[in-house]
Amino acid sequence: MKRLLLAISLLLISTTTFANELAEVEGKIRQLNDDSLSSLGITVNALSLLLVTHPQSYLPAKHIVSRTRISIHELEDKGYITVLEVMGLPDGYQPQEKFLRLIPTDKGKVIQQF
Repeated sequence: MKRLLLAISLLLISTTTFANELAEVEGKIRQLNDDSLSSLGITVNALSLLLVTHPQSYLPAKHIVSRTRISIHELEDKGYITVLEVMGLPDGYQPQEKFLRLIPTDKGKVIQQF
């Protein structure tokens, strides 16, 4: 019985600690996102997409989820990327598929260098 009470007590303590740590991490993420918005005008999600974008990137249009689509629009609206819609890949593969090319502008390249 004592072991059961001890186990329950430890579980409650660890759950409370986990919840506090999660709240702290969420707060730091919000702060990071706010800092990115105030300094660059884009969210952290858009910034992470910009950092992996290069002129030879081809994203299948049908697989782009709404969060990524929002980030693409943010980057394009702020002038960090140019978006080109193309059919097929340069090597001729998947000629009937629509792809998006995300090409960093000079402004976007400056951020990529940091």
